[in-house]
Amino acid sequence: MWGTLPENVGTFQDLDGLMEFITVVVGLWFLAAMAMIIGFSLMFKAKPGVKAQYIAGNTGKQVGVLLGIVAAITMFDFMIDIRNVPLWNTIKMQIPAEGDQVGVLAKQWTWVFTHKTKAGNVTTEMFNDAGEYSDSANGAPKLHVRTGTKTIYSLNSEDVLHSFKINALRVTMDIIPGRTYKGWFEAVKPGTYDLACAEICGRGHGDMAGRLVVHTPDDYDKWVKAKGVTKADSAPKGVVVAHNAAH
Repeated sequence: MWGTLPENVGTFQDLDGLMEFITVVVGLWFLAAMAMIIGFSLMFKAKPGVKAQYIAGNTGKQVGVLLGIVAAITMFDFMIDIRNVPLWNTIKMQIPAEGDQVGVLAKQWTWVFTHKTKAGNVTTEMFNDAGEYSDSANGAPKLHVRTGTKTIYSLNSEDVLHSFKINALRVTMDIIPGRTYKGWFEAVKPGTYDLACAEICGRGHGDMAGRLVVHTPDDYDKWVKAKGVTKADSAPKGVVVAHNAAH
């Protein structure tokens, strides 16, 4: 948005235009409201010999002004909705039937990603069973995806409220314990991008960082082969949890 956001490397490109439009509309109304407050404060400030008036707002002119303001606000709301509803349906309601499946488990204060591949499941997390860094030198867990293929993710929380956020894809979704949330995205540009929790979840919230690694299809296959897989029929972490998460 006007150069202030990271590059949009996903398919939800229209979100940037929507955010810019809403910012302009809200900004103009904010300036108008401030101008009225300051202008009326100066225009109707206390003056010697002038008695304050009580204005009920029930004359035809006053009612007309109020209705005009309400009509203008409603019109701009409809203009936002016209652009917002198709995007909402595409992102939230029309989850693809086919694509790469990823389980995302959030917990204080890290992520566990389970990639469901044809060969089996590949899990990436901060520490392995031996307590050693398992996925990178600094311990940041990585979500691996490939270009040209939709990624369908299932979100679960092991403990408290979390929020799954990838700025470069314009993806954000809150995670409530006991429930499973599904969403999707498609990355179009290879690279490594930031991933974070956007919901304050305790003293370690600021350390709950991860990375999104976008591969080309060939590089993704090489990564899966190098990483190794678990049983092909085992459920990805974050898709099914022990307490029978509600859908």
